[in-house]
Amino acid sequence: TVLRSFIEARAFNRIEALVAPVLIGDGPSPAPIPGPARLSRAPRLRTTNVERYGPDVRLTLTPR
Repeated sequence: TVLRSFIEARAFNRIEALVAPVLIGDGPSPAPIPGPARLSRAPRLRTTNVERYGPDVRLTLTPR
């Protein structure tokens, strides 16, 4: 997918993630990319903003 290509190439300047306190089980992933072989190779992100919308939270993340 296009999203996967951008994440793998680290060609992004921020990620907006919405987190809701709901467990919905299996389903399609918004970014279906394989995990790194080693945790030390996982992209590290910096939290630059956190906003609450009732029980939900929006995180703004940028590459380190």
